[in-house]
Amino acid sequence: MSHVAILHGWSDDSKSFKPLANFLRANGYDAVPIWLGDYISMDDDVSIEDVAKRMDSVVRQLQLEGTLPASFDLIVHSTGGLVAREWLSGYFGDPDVAGDEPPVKRLVMLAPANFGSRLASTGKSMVGRAFKGWKNGFQTGARMLKALELSSPFAWNLACRDLLVADDTVDDGRRIYGADKVLPFVIVGSRAYEEWPRRLVNEFGSDGTVRVAAANLNVMGATIDFTQDIANPTFRPWASRFNEVIPIAVLPDRDHTSVTQPKLVDRGSSVGVPERVGDLLLQALACDSLDAYRAIGAKWTTDDDSVTERTSKASPETSGLSLGEAVFTAEAFHQYIQVNVHVVDDHGVDVTDYFLEYPSQSHDDTGEAAEYFQHHVLERVDANSQSKARRTLYLDRTDLMKSYYGLTADHTLKMRIVAAPIGNNVGYFLAPGSSAKSGQSLEAVGLVKLHGEEQADRWLRRHSTHLVKIIVPREPSANVFKLKSS
Repeated sequence: MSHVAILHGWSDDSKSFKPLANFLRANGYDAVPIWLGDYISMDDDVSIEDVAKRMDSVVRQLQLEGTLPASFDLIVHSTGGLVAREWLSGYFGDPDVAGDEPPVKRLVMLAPANFGSRLASTGKSMVGRAFKGWKNGFQTGARMLKALELSSPFAWNLACRDLLVADDTVDDGRRIYGADKVLPFVIVGSRAYEEWPRRLVNEFGSDGTVRVAAANLNVMGATIDFTQDIANPTFRPWASRFNEVIPIAVLPDRDHTSVTQPKLVDRGSSVGVPERVGDLLLQALACDSLDAYRAIGAKWTTDDDSVTERTSKASPETSGLSLGEAVFTAEAFHQYIQVNVHVVDDHGVDVTDYFLEYPSQSHDDTGEAAEYFQHHVLERVDANSQSKARRTLYLDRTDLMKSYYGLTADHTLKMRIVAAPIGNNVGYFLAPGSSAKSGQSLEAVGLVKLHGEEQADRWLRRHSTHLVKIIVPREPSANVFKLKSS
């Protein structure tokens, strides 16, 4: 058995994980050290990069002294997942450096905020300061919360270092996940908070703090490029740095806090999800080969009878949860999709004033499908505070598949973008030499298909985050430059 290190999340400390350490000792880990990491997360001058850099120094020093072995397992919660990924991708996996293999064998992530949390913006507000900051001189860890925001540049860039290779990026060969490297696992709940005032921040498809889709490491990436042909934009999927299904177990009765408690009795056992968090943890920590990893992925994620699929088939009546709990409805067990959009022009400059539409192409469409999509499928749109060009779309996949497609003969989800002119001289999607004053014709902007009803026709994946870079053509008007005969 390996040494095990445990990292906490934002506004927490290692004391919260002593029960988890005791659980591991009671299950055979009594003969090996269990390390509890502590880091500053509530001081405004500390970033995730700072914590990762210091973590690297501490780990290397302990290994140099012989106190910590060359490889160990790592369990992380919430923001601890970003710290671990930043550390691993920033300091290991360089193919040009001999012996640069990551020291972590198994990375088990409990409700990780891999692609942010809607509460990060709340954490920076007066509400967050009132709930958390009063204990820390009214600091809330502003730099860390910026990284935790939905559609943050930090999370996007981190994913492009450890999970994906963007289409406009040369593959540097860096790999931290693999059979002889790190094997990652994700365990997350889909139960909202019960207690007041936390119920104020609940949303379906999340554990009260982190969305299931934002925790999942099985991320997709693509570039949609309108610059060559606005009527038929190119769709370029990004390559993956790890071509395996990363196991994710979605549990029906765990929130962001209780997912860290391995001995808690599961009330969702009546829906066929009897696995306690502790059982899943032990399965992940015992994984010793790529074949075993794939078997766990099937059992947790991909099989029709997997832990995650059984959770999606639950209902308030069958979940074993009290029907008196107002936080639970049928929507609590829906599957959701997160799409992080970044819009730039063909100079690479952010485009901040744009609108995304999802029109039906059906001839018999009366607008009912589009109206249903806006009110039921598209749950939220959140703009990132650091750049309005970055937005997160939150989609109810269950409503998309079961209801939206029934309202239109064209069973596909298409997206169209409309970008407002910068001024009288520069606009988007304009014919060369035309005036930006007239804006742009909606009919001139092409449609991109993102999702179909058939399995082979789906780019959007359930419970997943998708990074979509959209490039739009920027065109100066005729008045910007002229040549006249002297």
